[in-house]
Amino acid sequence: MSIFIRIWFFFGLIILLGLWFMSYTFNQQVKPNVRQVVEDTLAENANIIAMLVSEDVHENKVSTAQFDEKIQKALNRKLNANIWQHNKKEINQQIYITDAKGIVIYDSQGIATGQDYSRWNDVYLTLQGKYGVRSTRSYEGDSNSSTMFIAAPIYYQAAPNQQQKLIGVVSIGKPNSSVQPYIQRAEDQLLRQAAWITLLSLFLASLVAYWLKHSIDRVRKYAQALAPVNQTPYFRSAKELNQVAQAVENMREKLEDRSEERSDLRTLCQHFNPWVKSPLTAIQASAELLKEDLPLNDQQQFASHIHGQSQRLKTLIDRMLLLTRLEKSKHQI
Repeated sequence: MSIFIRIWFFFGLIILLGLWFMSYTFNQQVKPNVRQVVEDTLAENANIIAMLVSEDVHENKVSTAQFDEKIQKALNRKLNANIWQHNKKEINQQIYITDAKGIVIYDSQGIATGQDYSRWNDVYLTLQGKYGVRSTRSYEGDSNSSTMFIAAPIYYQAAPNQQQKLIGVVSIGKPNSSVQPYIQRAEDQLLRQAAWITLLSLFLASLVAYWLKHSIDRVRKYAQALAPVNQTPYFRSAKELNQVAQAVENMREKLEDRSEERSDLRTLCQHFNPWVKSPLTAIQASAELLKEDLPLNDQQQFASHIHGQSQRLKTLIDRMLLLTRLEKSKHQI
């Protein structure tokens, strides 16, 4: 498998895992947070309504047609609220009121009046002096069919100096489906952003993978080329690749040095042997003659001959070293 495909696949896998984590975090954090905000609002509304209906509960007016008409008008009030690009047109709440024993004495839907709700958590906990809340599903297995109920105690105080008396419980319910549009909008927006991020990330991953593959190919081609005039490739913002290229350069120089040493030795033996042998023979012969007693003129002549042949050898060696340096040069001449 090509390194380009491997890198691209690796980046793609990381991106998919990141998107899965974002989705998991959304389901675990965003949805509960939205419902917490709804619960906070319902708790405030329940306590406000508990204060407003305390007189009616004490005087047994909650079962009258006038009280029901007032509540129905409030719940059926038309809205024209544009909340986070969602046009809200109606109130999605229901109210029921129980007496101090948990018996429903009023239900805005008209279906629970007279029933015993004393065992429902919202009513039961409130009658115990605790915070009452419950969430009940209309259809089992369907989380969107659940309704959240928040209860508040109804107190009545006959006189300012008398103690408050618990006379009932008011509970406000709000279907979770009413907040689903906001959650769905957040999910859709998250998916759109995730899609753009995915495409952009994969594109950038492709560029990085292509750049890395192209850089490695340059190092490979440089290592395969044997001509000593090749310039070592340099990569911007890629220290590791530069180190690899330098290591290849050092290795090739050592191999070339060994090869050139053997080549120089063969060249010296094959091509320069006749040129070197003749001066050495002349020097050796002159040195042998100088060991004998000779006239001063002959000695000077042989000494001059040795000096000339030595200078000839030196010139020959200097030219050979110059040729070697030129062959090792990385610049074209």
